[in-house]
Amino acid sequence: MTFLHPILLWGLPAALLPVVIHLLNRLRFRSVKWAAMMFLISATRSSTKRARLRHYLILLCRVLVILLLVLALSRPTIGGWLGGTMAGAPDTVIILLDRSASMEATDPRRQCSKREHALRLFARAAAESAATSRFVLIESVLRTPHEIATPAVLAGLAMASATDTAADIPAMFQAALDYLIRNKTGRTELWVASDLQASNWLPQRREWPQLGAQLAALPQDVRVRLLALSDGYHHNVAVGLQHAQRRVGATPQALRLALDISSAVPRPDVFPMIITLDGTRSQVDLTLNTPTLHYQRNLELPDGKHAGGWGKVELPADENLRDNSCYFVYGDDVPLAAVVVSDTPAVARYLRLAASPVAGRFGRACEVLAPSEAATIAWQDLALLIWQAPPPGAATAQAVDTFIADGGTVIYFPPGGGERDEGGARPEAEPLGPQWGAIDTAGTATPFRVPVWEAHDGPLADTAGGLSLPLDRLAFQQRRDMTTASDDTWIALARFADGKPFLLRHASGAGRAFICTALPGKGRSDLGEGSVLVPMLQRMVRSGGQRLARAETARCGEWQPRDPQEVWTAVDTSEHKHVAWQAGVYQCGTRRVALNRPASERMPEVTPSEDIEVLLGDLRVQILDDLAHRSTDKLQSEVWPILLSLCMVCLLVESGLLLSNRRPRSKEVAS
Repeated sequence: MTFLHPILLWGLPAALLPVVIHLLNRLRFRSVKWAAMMFLISATRSSTKRARLRHYLILLCRVLVILLLVLALSRPTIGGWLGGTMAGAPDTVIILLDRSASMEATDPRRQCSKREHALRLFARAAAESAATSRFVLIESVLRTPHEIATPAVLAGLAMASATDTAADIPAMFQAALDYLIRNKTGRTELWVASDLQASNWLPQRREWPQLGAQLAALPQDVRVRLLALSDGYHHNVAVGLQHAQRRVGATPQALRLALDISSAVPRPDVFPMIITLDGTRSQVDLTLNTPTLHYQRNLELPDGKHAGGWGKVELPADENLRDNSCYFVYGDDVPLAAVVVSDTPAVARYLRLAASPVAGRFGRACEVLAPSEAATIAWQDLALLIWQAPPPGAATAQAVDTFIADGGTVIYFPPGGGERDEGGARPEAEPLGPQWGAIDTAGTATPFRVPVWEAHDGPLADTAGGLSLPLDRLAFQQRRDMTTASDDTWIALARFADGKPFLLRHASGAGRAFICTALPGKGRSDLGEGSVLVPMLQRMVRSGGQRLARAETARCGEWQPRDPQEVWTAVDTSEHKHVAWQAGVYQCGTRRVALNRPASERMPEVTPSEDIEVLLGDLRVQILDDLAHRSTDKLQSEVWPILLSLCMVCLLVESGLLLSNRRPRSKEVAS
C-alpha cells in the first residue's frame, strides 16, 4: 500500500485521543465504600459487565473513526495495476511497448499521446511498487530485448519514441518467451501497453494458443498486466497514399496521384489539404460526407523534366499527427521494356500488344523472342519477362532468378504445344517456374469461369475509381494443369469455379513471379479481348519497372535497404529521421524511397479484452481497461472511498451503542 499524501499519516496518533479522554474521566471519580450498597453488588454484577463491554466498544469505534479518517485523507492506493504488491515486487519486469502509429492518438484530457501516457504510468508504477525489479524493454519495431535501469528513462529513449509503423504483438510475446527461456528469470511480470488494435494483435494468428501454453508452462511464475488504452478517435482525419504514377511519354507530362482520406466521423465542413510537389505547394478544399474518400488528382510536371522528384500531402492537425501526412516519389523518365519469350507466334502477338499496345508510345516497349534467343535478353533494362514456352535451361533459369530477386517481374504462361511436362522429366527446369501437365478442355456450352479473385491487391485489383475487372465474364475453353517445386509459397490470386488456380503469385527478394494457367486466343479463352489481360500486364510492367526508376514507395517498418551498409538520409526535412520507423522521403545516392504509415493503422477495429484472455490461454492476465476513462494518472486504485464508508459504519455502530444505553422512564402509578 502506498499513500499520495503520506505527510498526513503524522495524524495517526490522534486516534489515541478517545483513550486518553477515557482515562482522564476515570480519574475524576473516587470510590467511597457504603455499607448499604455492598449488599447490591452480587445482584448487579452481570449488568455491570455488560455496561463495561459497551463502553469499550464505544471507545473502539471512536478510535477507529479517527484512524480511518486520517488514512482516508492520506489517500492510500492498493491493488489496481500491480495487484500483487502485497507479495513483493517481481524479480523481472518485461515491458512490451506498442509503438504503432495508432498509439500516437492524443486524449484532450491528458494532452499527451497514448504511448506517452503509458510511459508515465510505467515509470510511476515502478517507482512506487517495483523499485527493486530488473526491467527489460521489448518494443514493436526491433523486437529485441534491451535491459534498462528503470522505466523512468523510457521517455528519453529513441527505442520508445513515436513511429509510423505497425506492430506485431504475437512476435513481441514470442520475443519475451525466448528471453525468459534463455535467461531463466525468477518471478516475472509482462507489462503490456497497447490500444488493442486488431491489425496489431492479429487474433487470427495460429501461434497464439501455443504462445500462451508455453508461457504458462514455464517454471517461473509469469503474469501479464495489460494496460489497454482502447478509447477510439472522435474527430480524426487520416490520409494515405494509394499510388503516384508518372504518365511517361504523355504530353504534357503529369503525375497521377491517388489518395485515401478517411475520418472517424463525417466532416461536412470544408477543410484544406496541402499538396507539395518538388517544393511547390497547392491547396485543395475537401469535405467528407462519407467515412472514406478516394481522391485522384493529376499534378502537371514542367515541360522537359526528365528527372524524378518527390512530394508530400498534409492535412490539418487533429487527434493523431502521425496520420495527417503521406509522401510520394516518382522516378526518372525511363522507358519500361518487356520481353515475350514464346513458342507460339499467335499467342505472342496477344501478349506483346497487352504489354505495349502502341510500340514506342507512353514509355512502353515490348520485344518477342524465341526460346533459343533468351540468352540475349538485356536484364538490366528489363521490367517484365513474359515466358510462354517450355521451362528454360539452367543458365537462363539462374538469370531469371537473379532478375526477380533484383525487383523484376516474371509471368509464366503455358507452352503452346500439347506436350506434357512430367514431374522430374526436366531437371533443368527453373525452380520458381511451373511444370506443366495436361490440357483441360471444357465443353462448348459450359466453359470454365473465374468467379473469385483478389480485388484489393495485385494485378487483378479494382481500379482507383472502385471499378472491378470483368474477369468473371470471360469464358475459358482451355486451361492447363501445373505443379510447382514449392506449392506453399505460391498464393492464388484467382481461381476457377472448381477451385483450380487461374493466377498465382510468388514473392522472391524484391520482385514477384506469377503463373497464369490459361492462354489468350480463339478456341482457348476470351483473354484476347484485352479487358483483363491489358491492365494485368500493364500493372506488372509498372511494378517491375520500379527498380529502373530509382524511386519506390514502401511501408514504414517493413522496407529494408538492399545493402545494410547503405546510408539513407531524409530529404523532406532538415531534422534527423530514422529510416527504420519514421515516414518520409529518404535518399541514397540517386535512389529515393517514400516510406508511409501502413494502411492497417487506419483500421479502427479493436480486439475485445475477453478475446485477449482467450488468446493467452491459461496464462494469468490482468487487464486494466478502464484507465482510459479515468482522470487519475495512477496505475493503482485509491481506496479512500472504502475507508470513508468504514468510518460511517463505525459512527453508526457507536450511535447504536449509545442509544441502547438509554432506558424509558417508569410510568408513575396514581395512588
